[in-house]
Parts: sequence; structure tokens; C-alpha cells
Amino acid sequence: MAMAPGFSTEHHLGESSEVSRVIENLLERSGKQLSEHKSLARHSTSEPATTLLVYNEEEPVAAAVLALHGDTWNIELLAEEQNALGEMIAFDAAMVLTEGESVQLWEPARGASVQLEEAISRYDLLRERSLLQLQRVLASNPPNPSDLEIRAFNASTDASSFLAANNAAFTGHPEQGVWSLSTLHERLSSPWFDPQLFLVHVEDDLVVAWCWCKVEVSVRPTVGEIYVIGTHPQAQGRGLGAQLLELGCAAMAKFGVESVELFVESDNAPALALYERAGFTTVGQRRSWLFS
Repeated sequence: MAMAPGFSTEHHLGESSEVSRVIENLLERSGKQLSEHKSLARHSTSEPATTLLVYNEEEPVAAAVLALHGDTWNIELLAEEQNALGEMIAFDAAMVLTEGESVQLWEPARGASVQLEEAISRYDLLRERSLLQLQRVLASNPPNPSDLEIRAFNASTDASSFLAANNAAFTGHPEQGVWSLSTLHERLSSPWFDPQLFLVHVEDDLVVAWCWCKVEVSVRPTVGEIYVIGTHPQAQGRGLGAQLLELGCAAMAKFGVESVELFVESDNAPALALYERAGFTTVGQRRSWLFS
């Protein structure tokens, strides 16, 4: 990669206080938030993120945050507003750093610049993904809970069967299908986690269907998220997902949630049909690129 005059890069495994200061400054100046996975990885001791910084005349202007999801490196880019060159350099440097490995790049929040699109075209693209953001306003589409037997998730008894069911339900999914016990415990340790919003349906002492809801009371108290919803493949076709979706919305409504959002692959026709029947509409979209 030919470096533009005046630019330089450096990378760090984990975050020192100085690297953290640079990243927080770039987040503030770019008006962007990192995904939860990258945010957790930044402070993880077991699976720390790699941070690649881009400097222009010794001033940090862009960064790439890299974190592993299974065997795939996930990359998110940060750059000052309008600094497309720094963003492109961050991407190219990240691709050099991960050469020969599976890589997924997430589209910047403001969209991909012409320069970034051109840089992407230079690599072997495996496929492009599109993630849709859906929303349901509970005032106009109130929950319709069923009498399906559910209870709160219990980490001491349910972790193993949940992970087995989750990874089976999301086989082939680059993020959701590769959860480990460490992945689960990191999320259970999140400040927003409430076991009363992690609903599970259990059969023969095994989790077979679930709806894990997320409400960040200190950040967006009236907005909830269907964080993870799924059914073990052997229990699919019985309407468990639709019932748990309504039960999850009802649980969040008791917390004061007024609207519910979720994220789904744009080509997941069965899930999209379920969410459309439940009153969800598309309010946003984000692309990512998978490189072989």
C-alpha cells in the first residue's frame, strides 16, 4: 500500500490510555458510536480489539477498530468528518494487517465515501450484506402476549443449552452463530442487562426458544431492542418465535418502552415476514462487505 505524503499508521493490541483518548476523541468528532461487539472488545482482556491509528503530520485523523467474531475479523472505521483519505488509509492498513484471513467491513455511519468504495473494489469481495433496522411503535401496535410458558434466563442452569440452541439456530451467521461462553458472559455483564428481559421457553430442562430484550434505561429509556430472538431448529414451525416476540414486547412495555427496534438481514425472508406481521417497519439500513 502506497502511503499518501504526510500520513502514517500504527497498530495496538488492546488499548493504552493514550489510544483510548484518541478513539474517544474520534468518536466524538465523527458523531459515531461503535457497535457493541467492538465496544466490548476494546476493553476485553481475553479477546482484545486491535486498534489501527492513522496520523496526518502526527495528528490522529482516522482509525480502524478490529475484533474477531469466530474466525472473521470485523472492522469498523472512524474518521473526522470529510476525512475520506484517512478513512481509506485506515481500511487499506487494516486489510494488510489481516492479509490471508476472513474479513468483514461495516459501512461507516454516514455511508461509504467514493474513496472507500474504490478501495473496497480492489479486494476479493465474497459477498455484500445488508442489515435492516426495523421499528414497532407500541401505541399503534400493542403487544398481544400468549400464555406460552416462559421464565427468566438463569445463567447457572441455562447457559450451555442456550448456547447450543443459539449456535444451531444461527448456523452460518458470521456473528450470532459463533457465540462462546465468554461471548455470553460479556453480554450478561453489560450494564443494561436485566434477567427479567431475557425470556426463555424450556422443554425437558433445555432452552428451545428465547427472546432477549435490551433496554438502556440511562440512555434511551423509552426505546427497547429485540436483542436476540431464536428457536432451536428442532422446535421451529410451531409459532414459538411469534409468541416470544409478543411476550418480549409486553415485557419491555412494562418497563416504559414506547417503541421497539431490531436488526435483521435483508435477505432473511421468513424473519422479515414474521416482523411485518408483528407491525415492524424498516427505518434504516447498513451494509457490510465480506472478503475472502
